[in-house]
Amino acid sequence: RQIIRDELGCEQLEDVFSELSDEPIAAASLAQVYRGRLVNGTEVAVKVQRPQALPTISKDLYVMRKAAGVVTQLANSLTAQTTDYVALVETFGEGLYTELDFRNEALNQQKMAKLIRETPKCGGVIVPEVFMEYTTRRVLVSQWINGTKLSELPPERIKAGIKEAQEVFLNQLLAWGFFHGDPHPGNLLYVNSGPDEGKLVLLDFGLVAQIPERDRENIVSAVIHLGTKNWDALIDDFAALGFLDKDCDRAVVTPVMIRILSPYLKGGGATAMNFAALGQDILQATLEIPFSIPPYVSLLARSVVTLEGIALKGNPGYQLVGEAYPYVVRRLLEQSGSGSAKLTLALRRLLLDADGRVQAVRLSALLQAAVGAAEAGSNQDGFIDFDAVPEEGAD
Repeated sequence: RQIIRDELGCEQLEDVFSELSDEPIAAASLAQVYRGRLVNGTEVAVKVQRPQALPTISKDLYVMRKAAGVVTQLANSLTAQTTDYVALVETFGEGLYTELDFRNEALNQQKMAKLIRETPKCGGVIVPEVFMEYTTRRVLVSQWINGTKLSELPPERIKAGIKEAQEVFLNQLLAWGFFHGDPHPGNLLYVNSGPDEGKLVLLDFGLVAQIPERDRENIVSAVIHLGTKNWDALIDDFAALGFLDKDCDRAVVTPVMIRILSPYLKGGGATAMNFAALGQDILQATLEIPFSIPPYVSLLARSVVTLEGIALKGNPGYQLVGEAYPYVVRRLLEQSGSGSAKLTLALRRLLLDADGRVQAVRLSALLQAAVGAAEAGSNQDGFIDFDAVPEEGAD
């Protein structure tokens, strides 16, 4: 409470709050959250940074950075991996230091709320309003919303809710280039009451990351090339994303990629594509080929695995990539039509044969996928098969 008084510059808490809980209703490593009410009657959540958070984190990051240097040396000596773990820790540390200034979190929260509000099909997710006049470096005051963790709801409710979260996540990843880096179950709630009852609310915007437009295009291109098993073009995409060196030995890399990734494609025999399993397989591949993980990808991977983990509780057969494919295809069509050379090339590779003629079956599959009617829409084996005509077309 002394921190709140010091940060808000008030002698008495009653000058700002008519009510404030004695004990925190939620707690994390960096902060505690109290339930309160402003003097104007508005119910709020009051997030207060823990004392000594800054020096404690600084010491921990120092130790982690030293350890990362050792890990990098060992990995480079014992495997073909080229990941710079020191850079990963530095990116993580940069995010933590940014997170320690709640004014940054408040601005992130406002930005995400605006993006969601202005984007079609994202109306099922909301972000609490921030009260900037009561927000400082160590105190953040925002709208209180009654909710239940999505992960604690019955499977049928999780299954319905995850579609809303998935749409917002895909826009964060591929359209906005601004994504929530910590979407753990406690940050995704089902609203229980009020005008937004039945929607999802996304909380805690201290850790966010940005993806450059170039990388967003490369991700779309990579998903398309993986789905069509165009391994040479996929290597180009991975090199552009920083996973592989642009001068890598393709004769060595291609067979490893085919062996690791083919089981996740339709007809490859996998019952599901999940990122936790894929991540383990990719780590195994680093023993054979020089593979690097760009710093922001570690945050992205965490977000993907967390969202997928919640979704699997509602639907054990859930596959994020399969569910996302209609969105990816729409993105491909939109961006290639708006002048993206990268995605125009990906579209040409998808639709044209070696003689430059349109492949009618793939064109049909592409259009069906764009409206979510592809044969693999309910398939549990992986990607959309662009060489198979859907049994049922779009209405």
